[in-house]
Amino acid sequence: DVFIPLDTAFANPYFFEVRRLVPEFASRWTENRGKNFFTGSLPEFVRGFSVSDELLEELLAHAEKSGVKRNAAQLARCRPELKLQLKARLAKLLFKEEGLHTVLNDDDPVVEKARQVLKSGEQVAKRN
Repeated sequence: DVFIPLDTAFANPYFFEVRRLVPEFASRWTENRGKNFFTGSLPEFVRGFSVSDELLEELLAHAEKSGVKRNAAQLARCRPELKLQLKARLAKLLFKEEGLHTVLNDDDPVVEKARQVLKSGEQVAKRN
């Protein structure tokens, strides 16, 4: 086994309350714009699409309307992760499950370490 510490600095009650609203928000946002908001390929989406501060603000406003009280201190810690979750959900709407997982795995340290280990040829498991 290869140990990779898990970054949980973003995990707080505000993050979990807003995150549960991401699928619904992304669906409505996409319906209002059509799937034309991005017309490229999945690799182009991963590299070229980013959730703007304005789009994140729309999500946060939706969360407030849904009864989630804004918490500036907790938002500061989870802002990048909320943007990632929203980007992943938009990718799912455009590219199905492959889009979701590609976005989530793109910058995942566990996935990156697994790639490194596999490329190195280093033995990570022993047979008995």
